[in-house]
Amino acid sequence: MIKDMQTQTMKAMSHAVPADIIMDALGILFENDITFHVEGIDEEDTTILIRTSTNPKLRRHRDVLDNLKEMIKDFKYYREETHTSN
Repeated sequence: MIKDMQTQTMKAMSHAVPADIIMDALGILFENDITFHVEGIDEEDTTILIRTSTNPKLRRHRDVLDNLKEMIKDFKYYREETHTSN
C-alpha cells in the first residue's frame, strides 16, 4: 500500500518549437497525454516555447520527447538548407 502512495517523479523540460510545426508538436503532446503549457513566444525567431512535464520512467514519455526533439531538429535543418540554397 505504501508503494501506491509514492509520487511519480516528473521532469519538466522546455522546447523552442518553430511556429511552422506547432500544430504537429501539439498533436503529438495531446495524443500522448503529455502535460504542457506555453511559456512564451519569440516573434523574432518565430518559435513558441513549450514546457512539458513527463515521467522519465515511462518509455512512452521518453519516446514522445525523442520524437518531438527529432522533429524540431529536422525542421531546423530543412529551414537552414532551404535558406542557404537560395
